[in-house]
Amino acid sequence: MIYARLTNQKYDIGLRFKSVTITEFINKDLEFDYQHYQEAVINNSGIKINTETLKSRVIGESHNNYDFWEICRGHDLVKVMQYVFSSGRECLSYGNSIFDEKELSRFIRGAYEEQWFIHTSMYINLKNWQSRKHVDLLDVG
Repeated sequence: MIYARLTNQKYDIGLRFKSVTITEFINKDLEFDYQHYQEAVINNSGIKINTETLKSRVIGESHNNYDFWEICRGHDLVKVMQYVFSSGRECLSYGNSIFDEKELSRFIRGAYEEQWFIHTSMYINLKNWQSRKHVDLLDVG
């Protein structure tokens, strides 16, 4: 799903992901059904595209050497984590509490450490941009 979004942006395909809920494509064994997800996204987008071409491009992007944590869309990750934590599996559930999306997002942001951010490409690129533009937006590192 991450690579589908990346492919869509890179090739300006016009796919709309907004009203497609990714957790609908995760089965009880926590396996993701990419084929049905892709069909739902295409149908939601109202565009005609060769599904094999799209699949080929997505697979091609997945073979590039991207850092997963830099291309992962946090909102999707939270949705999947929320689904897993509320799946009723004793080993995965957090007590009797079912996290809502905002609460889980808040916990994740609170756990993220500055030391990790300063090693990302995003941080390095922003620092380089700041240096070229003679501005100081980042108060870390």
